[in-house]
Amino acid sequence: MTLRCIALCLVLVQGATLAQSAAACEPAAPTSSRIVSPASQSAIDAAIELVQSAGANANLRSIRETVLRVRFPGADVDLTLRKMLQAFCEVVQVQAGLSESQKLALTQSAEADLLQRVQGPTVVARTSSRIRRAGWPDGGGVIRVASLSNEAWVGQVLAQSEAQAQAYGPTADDFLREAPAYVNDSNKYFVIVGSATSEKTAVELMNRLHKKAPQYDFVVYLPYGANPSYAVMMAAWVSKEVAQQALRAAKKEVEPSAYLWVCRSGGESC
Repeated sequence: MTLRCIALCLVLVQGATLAQSAAACEPAAPTSSRIVSPASQSAIDAAIELVQSAGANANLRSIRETVLRVRFPGADVDLTLRKMLQAFCEVVQVQAGLSESQKLALTQSAEADLLQRVQGPTVVARTSSRIRRAGWPDGGGVIRVASLSNEAWVGQVLAQSEAQAQAYGPTADDFLREAPAYVNDSNKYFVIVGSATSEKTAVELMNRLHKKAPQYDFVVYLPYGANPSYAVMMAAWVSKEVAQQALRAAKKEVEPSAYLWVCRSGGESC
């Protein structure tokens, strides 16, 4: 009887510890809503499983590569990394022999390593401050240790279906996003609506296009790679499906010669 009580107590203590670690490692609130597609949900599940199997010594870069490039190249990068880092934080929180400062240092190091924005085109001007961030708010990473609960947001996002995403589609605000932490099929497409040989001329063109179609926002990118021109974009860092929708709108309402541009590489650079 005593052994049963001890076993039960151990189970309860372990459960309480896991619950506390989960509560201490909730993801920071996002800057925009996201629909979780089946591919993204599968990527999230796979990332969590791999992190939990590897433990506190997990090679997070390798897991990111496996999940987001090899197994699920169309999965949402930001949501997957958010949940992946949350799982890592939870693993670290229950790691025996680590002080609280060591746990915090491991979590912060993981965030800094995985969330550094990729190398790619650089924005020099934009028509609005409403540009959606591809990842996380300034001044904060994915994990808030001992933060307030964000369960309401997580439940709301995970409850939405791919059918809803197809029904409503992206808004004009969703056409432009900032550089992500990793490039895959979900975020490597751009829509170019014009170009110029100087920043001044490009900004003037951007403003003219915005005046012509004020329902959309535009950005100017520095010359990138072998292209010597400044590019005016109406969509950036989006999926092929979103880019095609933006391209249709651009050709009809902004500039008939608009076209798609795609990152030639992936992973940590465009």
